[in-house]
Amino acid sequence: MDQWFTDRGWDHYLPTRSKKRSYPGKIVTFQHPLFAGYTFGVFNLLQRNAVYGSGHAAGILEVVDQAQLIRELEILKLALAQGHNAQECPYLKVGQRTRITLGQLRGLEGIVLRHKDQTRMIVSVEILQRSVSWKLTRIGWKQ
Repeated sequence: MDQWFTDRGWDHYLPTRSKKRSYPGKIVTFQHPLFAGYTFGVFNLLQRNAVYGSGHAAGILEVVDQAQLIRELEILKLALAQGHNAQECPYLKVGQRTRITLGQLRGLEGIVLRHKDQTRMIVSVEILQRSVSWKLTRIGWKQ
Protein backbone atom coordinates (compact mmCIF):
# COMPACT_ATOMS: atom_id res chain seq x y z
CA MET A 1 0.00 0.00 0.00
CA ASP A 2 2.89 2.33 0.81
CA GLN A 3 4.22 2.09 -2.75
CA TRP A 4 0.72 2.57 -4.14
CA PHE A 5 0.47 5.97 -2.38
CA THR A 6 4.01 6.90 -3.42
CA ASP A 7 3.30 6.08 -7.08
CA ARG A 8 0.42 8.58 -7.02
CA GLY A 9 2.41 11.25 -5.18
CA TRP A 10 -0.01 11.23 -2.22
CA ASP A 11 1.27 12.33 1.14
CA HIS A 12 1.24 9.43 3.59
CA TYR A 13 3.19 7.98 6.51
CA LEU A 14 4.11 4.37 7.19
CA PRO A 15 6.00 4.01 10.50
CA THR A 16 8.59 1.22 10.21
CA ARG A 17 11.23 -0.44 12.35
CA SER A 18 14.35 -2.39 11.46
CA LYS A 19 14.22 -6.16 11.60
CA LYS A 20 17.09 -8.55 11.03
CA ARG A 21 16.85 -11.96 9.40
CA SER A 22 19.60 -14.54 9.35
CA TYR A 23 20.21 -16.53 6.22
CA PRO A 24 23.05 -18.97 5.57
CA GLY A 25 26.14 -16.81 5.26
CA LYS A 26 24.50 -13.41 5.78
CA ILE A 27 22.27 -11.23 7.94
CA VAL A 28 19.75 -9.01 6.15
CA THR A 29 18.16 -5.91 7.72
CA PHE A 30 14.85 -4.69 6.32
CA GLN A 31 12.10 -2.24 7.28
CA HIS A 32 8.95 -3.76 8.76
CA PRO A 33 5.71 -1.80 9.41
CA LEU A 34 5.40 -0.82 13.07
CA PHE A 35 1.60 -1.21 12.94
CA ALA A 36 0.87 -4.02 10.49
CA GLY A 37 -1.98 -3.13 8.17
CA TYR A 38 -1.96 0.65 8.76
CA THR A 39 -0.70 3.51 6.59
CA PHE A 40 -1.61 7.10 7.48
CA GLY A 41 -2.67 9.81 5.07
CA VAL A 42 -5.02 12.70 4.47
CA PHE A 43 -7.20 12.33 1.41
CA ASN A 44 -9.80 14.33 -0.43
CA LEU A 45 -13.05 12.63 -1.51
CA LEU A 46 -11.72 11.50 -4.91
CA GLN A 47 -8.56 10.07 -3.35
CA ARG A 48 -10.57 8.32 -0.66
CA ASN A 49 -12.78 6.68 -3.31
CA ALA A 50 -9.64 5.61 -5.20
CA VAL A 51 -8.23 4.02 -2.03
CA TYR A 52 -11.48 2.08 -1.52
CA GLY A 53 -11.54 0.96 -5.16
CA SER A 54 -7.86 0.03 -5.31
CA GLY A 55 -8.20 -3.40 -3.78
CA HIS A 56 -5.23 -2.51 -1.54
CA ALA A 57 -7.22 -1.32 1.47
CA ALA A 58 -9.73 -3.19 3.60
CA GLY A 59 -11.11 0.06 4.98
CA ILE A 60 -10.45 3.62 6.07
CA LEU A 61 -10.64 4.78 9.68
CA GLU A 62 -12.30 8.14 10.17
CA VAL A 63 -10.28 10.26 12.61
CA VAL A 64 -12.35 12.56 14.81
CA ASP A 65 -9.41 14.26 16.56
CA GLN A 66 -6.94 14.61 13.70
CA ALA A 67 -4.73 17.01 15.68
CA GLN A 68 -4.19 14.36 18.37
CA LEU A 69 -3.33 11.69 15.81
CA ILE A 70 -0.85 14.02 14.13
CA ARG A 71 0.81 14.79 17.50
CA GLU A 72 1.12 11.08 18.29
CA LEU A 73 2.56 10.28 14.86
CA GLU A 74 5.05 13.17 15.15
CA ILE A 75 6.34 11.62 18.40
CA LEU A 76 6.82 8.31 16.60
CA LYS A 77 8.57 10.02 13.69
CA LEU A 78 10.94 11.80 16.08
CA ALA A 79 11.95 8.62 17.88
CA LEU A 80 12.23 6.51 14.73
CA ALA A 81 14.25 9.20 12.93
CA GLN A 82 16.81 9.09 15.74
CA GLY A 83 17.42 5.42 14.97
CA HIS A 84 15.79 4.04 18.09
CA ASN A 85 14.36 0.63 17.35
CA ALA A 86 10.81 0.41 18.67
CA GLN A 87 8.79 -2.68 19.39
CA GLU A 88 5.03 -3.00 19.57
CA CYS A 89 3.66 -3.54 23.06
CA PRO A 90 0.24 -3.76 24.72
CA TYR A 91 -1.79 -0.53 24.54
CA LEU A 92 -1.51 1.45 27.78
CA LYS A 93 -3.57 4.41 28.84
CA VAL A 94 -2.77 4.51 32.54
CA GLY A 95 0.62 4.89 34.18
CA GLN A 96 3.23 7.47 34.96
CA ARG A 97 3.55 10.09 32.21
CA THR A 98 7.03 11.39 31.56
CA ARG A 99 9.08 13.53 29.19
CA ILE A 100 12.67 12.89 28.08
CA THR A 101 14.82 15.92 28.95
CA LEU A 102 18.24 14.98 27.54
CA GLY A 103 19.70 13.31 24.49
CA GLN A 104 18.38 12.59 21.02
CA LEU A 105 14.83 11.89 22.21
CA ARG A 106 14.53 15.14 24.20
CA GLY A 107 10.90 16.27 24.18
CA LEU A 108 9.44 12.79 23.66
CA GLU A 109 6.46 12.24 25.96
CA GLY A 110 4.93 8.94 26.99
CA ILE A 111 4.35 6.52 29.83
CA VAL A 112 7.12 4.93 31.84
CA LEU A 113 6.90 1.19 32.41
CA ARG A 114 9.28 -0.62 34.70
CA HIS A 115 9.48 -4.38 34.28
CA LYS A 116 12.19 -6.55 35.80
CA ASP A 117 15.40 -4.52 35.43
CA GLN A 118 14.31 -2.49 32.39
CA THR A 119 12.76 0.93 32.09
CA ARG A 120 10.83 1.53 28.87
CA MET A 121 9.01 4.52 27.38
CA ILE A 122 5.56 3.67 26.03
CA VAL A 123 4.08 5.89 23.30
CA SER A 124 0.47 5.27 22.27
CA VAL A 125 -1.50 5.95 19.10
CA GLU A 126 -4.98 6.44 20.52
CA ILE A 127 -7.07 5.81 17.40
CA LEU A 128 -5.40 2.43 16.78
CA GLN A 129 -5.28 1.55 20.46
CA ARG A 130 -1.73 0.41 19.86
CA SER A 131 1.50 1.31 21.63
CA VAL A 132 5.23 1.06 21.01
CA SER A 133 8.08 1.10 23.51
CA TRP A 134 11.74 2.08 23.69
CA LYS A 135 14.28 0.99 26.26
CA LEU A 136 15.48 3.89 28.40
CA THR A 137 18.29 4.54 30.81
CA ARG A 138 17.40 6.48 33.96
CA ILE A 139 19.59 9.38 32.87
CA GLY A 140 17.66 11.92 30.87
CA TRP A 141 14.03 11.36 31.77
CA LYS A 142 11.86 13.23 34.19
CA GLN A 143 8.55 12.26 35.78
